[in-house]
Amino acid sequence: MYFAQDPTELKAAEKFLTDAFAVEPDLYWIALIDGAFDHGSNAAGTIYKGLNCYAAEYPLNDLVGAAPWLIELDPFEEKIHERMAQLLAHCSGRPMFSVMASRIPAWNLGKRWFPLHHVHTSDKQRMLLRFADTRTLPLLPDILEPAQWGAVAAPLVHWFYVNREGTMATCALPEPKEEASLTALHLSQTQIDAMVKASEPDAALDLLADQLPEVFAPNVAHGKLHGYIKKKTFGLIDRHGIDNWTDKVSLVTAELLTNGKMHENPKLEELLLTKAWQPGNLRRALVDKDLV
Repeated sequence: MYFAQDPTELKAAEKFLTDAFAVEPDLYWIALIDGAFDHGSNAAGTIYKGLNCYAAEYPLNDLVGAAPWLIELDPFEEKIHERMAQLLAHCSGRPMFSVMASRIPAWNLGKRWFPLHHVHTSDKQRMLLRFADTRTLPLLPDILEPAQWGAVAAPLVHWFYVNREGTMATCALPEPKEEASLTALHLSQTQIDAMVKASEPDAALDLLADQLPEVFAPNVAHGKLHGYIKKKTFGLIDRHGIDNWTDKVSLVTAELLTNGKMHENPKLEELLLTKAWQPGNLRRALVDKDLV
């Protein structure tokens, strides 16, 4: 699987977290690891141990092997630096690691989260909200309503995560007054659509890495490439109202094949403005216009 994330800058991340521990050692420091990225391995129970967020929730007991894990971190522990280094190295290059400073212990936080892992949609379906996935996490403050985000994050003072560039970043948190005790998250279609849209650059790159790996230039940083595709290619897609998924993937493919040079050809803008192709056939139109 292709992850649009660069390796973690380990030493810088270790220092960042060590400094954070030192400033507020009396908070409950908790690592959150998305065990879905370790599914099928023995990492849970060997490299890390803690609270399996799905294990105590009956509707999710079939997903226990791919659960988020809450791991308590003691700033005063003698080997805390070695432990952090091991966790950071294990998760490096995968969007699965964050650290929280909490007002409540890990067990209480996990109990609070039990009803929030499954969200309910307007058409009465349920889907997983994987906020341990650091591709999803930074989207939530903007997509969720304040009370919804408060239900997840109000007990937290800080939520740090490894971003796509492999550096530590800070997730925006709700105001403490937005403390909420929701027993379910009901998402509107607008919220679902925003999450799907945000995931499309990842989905396109993962698809192409699996089916056409030769279109990727060697030694290109994954996180940097994602940022470029999101801004440049999907910016073009948004401006021209391209909705068909196959056409979106065709534009990403052309972007990679031409190293972005297709934007220098006026035929591209002309083609996209006239929409002179049947939905799903943009690839053929790009070839016919000598754009790839």
